[in-house]
Formats: sequence, structure tokens, C-alpha cells
Amino acid sequence: MLLSVHKAKWLTVSFMTALTFQLTTILLPLPLLAQTTTSNQRFTEASNLLLWGVLKFNDNPQAATELLRQSFEKYQLIHQNPGIDLEDGTFPFGAPSSGPPFLSTIDASGSERAQRAQLLQDQLEFYQQLLAIYQLIGDRSAESETWEALAVYYRNNRDQSQLSNESHQRAIALYQAMGDRQAEARSLLSTALSQFYDSPQAATELLRQSFAIYQHIRQSSGIDLEDGTLFGSPVVVGTYGSEPLLQAQLVFFLQLLDLYQLVGDRSGETDTRENLALQYQYLAVNYRFDGQLQKAADAYRRAIAIYQTLGDQEAEDDVSLELDNLYLNQN
Repeated sequence: MLLSVHKAKWLTVSFMTALTFQLTTILLPLPLLAQTTTSNQRFTEASNLLLWGVLKFNDNPQAATELLRQSFEKYQLIHQNPGIDLEDGTFPFGAPSSGPPFLSTIDASGSERAQRAQLLQDQLEFYQQLLAIYQLIGDRSAESETWEALAVYYRNNRDQSQLSNESHQRAIALYQAMGDRQAEARSLLSTALSQFYDSPQAATELLRQSFAIYQHIRQSSGIDLEDGTLFGSPVVVGTYGSEPLLQAQLVFFLQLLDLYQLVGDRSGETDTRENLALQYQYLAVNYRFDGQLQKAADAYRRAIAIYQTLGDQEAEDDVSLELDNLYLNQN
């Protein structure tokens, strides 16, 4: 199947094109003709090796990386032949259907730590090799997806926020270069979610940028937003902290709620409302400990109003009880 897609770039059903192809084939010097045939074969082999490498990633990243290395070598041979080009910037089947696979968390303790460390190293080498291939063949779309997968890898498995943010920025730069505003907005949102704990203020600024792009897309005729789902559950709310930190986190969730409402992500909107209610509860407790009982009561009432909107009677009753106890203590 891959071979037929590749050859379709030279062969068409039209008579004139077919005739031109036949004449060109006759006039081609035999060495160049043989070279082209060999390159076509290598291309098919390289494509299949790449596809199998991506599919094998979750089962055995080490073996998957070896397949990618073989694929890279074949693409490189094609690239080095004068007069024979790789793809014109778009891989025949694009990026894998779900993008480069994201990592699943693996619980490890004791003797499993060494295996986990090796697995993480194998996964990192896989992504690095995948990047090398997509950069070689000029597939910027697949490259940007790989950078985003690396960002998730660094965040969830290495706890390296700086490398995660840098990977996100590489993806965003590629989306900007391609003029893919929707992918850029989505990547900005993903980056904001990953930066929430480190700096809610910086994360909120990224949300504002994402919101502005989505708003522009919505106002542009003939361009649709997402089909109702972005990232599902947003960042889980943090723990108790100082009032400035809690207020910064609150602003983040309010901006996130606006964004999810704009793009029509009802699941994200619901989860964000739940996080907002929790955030108001954290603020209320903080105010109560500081003796600011009126502010605490206001925060509890905001949480209750959100739970009423969500139809969460149990949570509403719990917070109402906290509010009642607050006034009992005040008296």
C-alpha cells in the first residue's frame, strides 16, 4: 500500500501523463533508472520500518528504537543520492494516527527501579530517534507532535519542567511556522496546564494567548473550533497555601473556564468548575485561619453556588455545613 502511494506521485490515470512517464523512462540513463528503482524500494522499506517502530513503542521501546534507526539509515541513503528527493514536507501517511504515543505511568519500587530507569532511557532514545527521522524527511507536523510527546515525557516521567517547557516551545514554533493557529492554541493550552504548579501567573498568560487565538478562529468565517473535547480533565487543584498563591491559582481556573466555554469543551468546563469550587474552599480555610471570617464566608458561598450549578448535592451540603460552623465559631 505504501509503495502504491509513493508511486502515485509519478503515475496518473491521464493518457498524456502516462505517455510522458513512458517516454521519460525510455530516455532515462540506465544507471539513474536503476538508482531510482532502488530508492523507491528503500523508501518503502524505510516507511514500513518507521510505521512498525511507532506501533511497537508501547510493547518494547528498545526494539522500536532499533527499527527507527534502520528506517533513518534508509531515508538517509535516499537523501544523499543526487537528483532523488524525499517527500516534499509531508510524510505519505503523516504522523501516526494518534501522534507519537504518550507514556503510561509505571509504578516501580525496590528492585523494579533499575528496570524503570532503563525503560525511561529507552523511551527517551525512541523519541530522539523519531525526531531525527521527521526532521530528515521534513515532516513538520509529525515533528511538532513528537516535541509535544517529549514535553509530556519530561513532565510525567523525569520531573524536568524546564525541558518540558522547552519541548512545548519547539512544538509551538513549528505550528506558527506552518500557520496552524488551532494547533498553536491547543499547544499553548497544554503548556499552560503543565506550568500550573510551577507558576500559575505564567500559566494564566499562556491561557490568555490560547484564548485570543481560539477567539480569532471562531470569528473567522468558515473555520470551526474543536469538536467539543480538548484535554478532558484540566490540572487538579493544589493544596492550601498563601493567599497570593491561591488567588493566582483562582485566576488561572477562571481563565481556563472561559477558554473551555469558548471552544465548547463541556467536559473540561465541568472539571474546571469543580476545581474552582475546591479553590474557593481552600481560600475560605485560609481566610478562616487568618481570622478574616467575612471573606471566608464569601468564598464558601461561591463554592456552594458552583456545586448548585453542577448539581452536586453532597458537596453543596458539606460546604454549607462548613459555612454554618464558621458562623457558630464567630458567635
